[in-house]
Amino acid sequence: MIEYKKDFLKTAKEKFFNNPSIKKSQINSRIYTQNGIDFSIEYLAIDNVNKKPINISNNCSSGEPKKPNDVFEPPFEDGILLEENFMNLGNHRLLFNKFPIKDNHMILVSKDFKSQYTHLDLFEISELILLQNYVNGIVFFNGGKKSGASQPRKHIQCIPLENISQEEFGIFKIFNDQKIDFFCKIDILRNINGIKNTSVKMIKNDNHLEDYFDILKIKKFEENGISHLFVDLTKIRNYFKNSEKEEFLIENFEEYTQIIYNIYLNVLNNLNLINEYNSENIFSDYSFLFTQDWLYVIPRKTDCVELKCGNLFLNSNSFTFSLLVKSQELEKEIQEIDIIKDIYTKL
Repeated sequence: MIEYKKDFLKTAKEKFFNNPSIKKSQINSRIYTQNGIDFSIEYLAIDNVNKKPINISNNCSSGEPKKPNDVFEPPFEDGILLEENFMNLGNHRLLFNKFPIKDNHMILVSKDFKSQYTHLDLFEISELILLQNYVNGIVFFNGGKKSGASQPRKHIQCIPLENISQEEFGIFKIFNDQKIDFFCKIDILRNINGIKNTSVKMIKNDNHLEDYFDILKIKKFEENGISHLFVDLTKIRNYFKNSEKEEFLIENFEEYTQIIYNIYLNVLNNLNLINEYNSENIFSDYSFLFTQDWLYVIPRKTDCVELKCGNLFLNSNSFTFSLLVKSQELEKEIQEIDIIKDIYTKL
């Protein structure tokens, strides 16, 4: 059985607090409700995010990209490295995000260079599941530059849910209110008209997935040939939960990890995100969001939307309905436009 580090988050918070190497921005958050959806518009009053090195050019960039500078290559500044060998597998380091928006923002980084343009493998799924349960967090993976990846080395991000209010990340309010059918609106993410729910066939390529297929809720939404997929994991999670422990401890971690990994691969396959001739590399960018309760994948067309008052950069975090803006003019413009039509349908 995998060891549960009960004090992991407590120790991490102590290391984060007053850490001189961490440059946190000052955020002024405002909840703006439009068409029944709560959006958190987060204005960077003091912007340290702008100091973050960008080593992958985005769709709004002009000119030649700069020569990559691997910010995830040691040595690190004091206080940035949390664990040199996460899970003792020799695959990943665990770091603090040096330029966080939320407290205790952590990043799993491949020790040996591995491209951000590769799908998550079984070891990475295993490690992100464990980290997620140590901190009860939400995991983000920016799969390719169109999903907002800014660094070429493989990295997976996690933020503890205690540092995110229901209001700040509207997706949690939707899920907790059991409005799963809301996700048919999220071709709110593509367009509200003409949406249809369709059943999703899982590729039953192993016994594990077939055994648990009947307890998965799967939603696939399609609009004009574009789709995204949401999987409710609460039943399968509860199946493996140790009811004698307060914390979420996997009874059979390897089996659980294999099932989640197979679900992930099937989601990518259903969204036509896996190239049968090169199954490791990402050929079509996507955003990946993952909590203990659900898994959500959205194919991406761009990481940037051009508005009148400036460019709005959107990584996978934006699909929690949290929008980070760098000027008050842009903040005002967002409140005056149709956020779904003018932003999300373009992503």
